[in-house]
Amino acid sequence: MTEVRSISARIALILTIALLSGAFLNACNGSGDGEDSDSLITQSDDADVHENAPDPTPVEADDLDIIDEWEEAGVPRFRDGEVLDFEPHASRIENGGTLLLDGVNADSDEVIAFYRGALGALGWVERRVGEREMTAESDVASLLVTVNEYEDQTLIMMILTDRLGES
Repeated sequence: MTEVRSISARIALILTIALLSGAFLNACNGSGDGEDSDSLITQSDDADVHENAPDPTPVEADDLDIIDEWEEAGVPRFRDGEVLDFEPHASRIENGGTLLLDGVNADSDEVIAFYRGALGALGWVERRVGEREMTAESDVASLLVTVNEYEDQTLIMMILTDRLGES
């Protein structure tokens, strides 16, 4: 069963990396009205938050478990989600790349709400938030979080790369 999950996770990763790479660049460069609605995460002046995006979940930074591969960048693990696959990419960020995390059968609202609260608690700034995806940036990195729900599994795909606009 674990082998089947691993194979399906790799297939999902391969199929979505190409799509997400373009979506990531578009999402980080998206613009909106910049309104901040008592969110727990700082929004950039041009943050684009979809009207159906879930509200952030209140999270204490000290309570977060940071993903081992992305400890330097400070990217939190969703609940007790297991890293299913990690594919490093060339970047200035240590271990920048694509990571697939088990979403422990949560729905996309739970995952996005968690990451809105958790990333905010860690000092990340929102750039764009939708119902199933979000982008945020820190001083040195950009992060895309995308949620895919299947009948028997929820997968969280994240891409960590250099902060866009930095040379």
